Amino acid sequence: FIELYRQPRRLLYLNFIAGLSRGFGIAMGFTVVGALFVYFLGWLAALNLPIIGEFVADIIRIVQGELTTKT
Repeated sequence: FIELYRQPRRLLYLNFIAGLSRGFGIAMGFTVVGALFVYFLGWLAALNLPIIGEFVADIIRIVQGELTTKT
């Protein structure tokens, strides 16, 4: 720790690289978890469960409505 305090530029560089790594890891993790969630919802929709099917249909209607208003 003392060596890092003697070289403030190295400390800043290491903290910058660590921050980039954490940000990239969070983004990748969120992408994987989101993809698994969407896959799971699609699997539940394929089972034709009444409550889940209506929920997924509502989400699809909302997304399609947003897409048509923005184009």
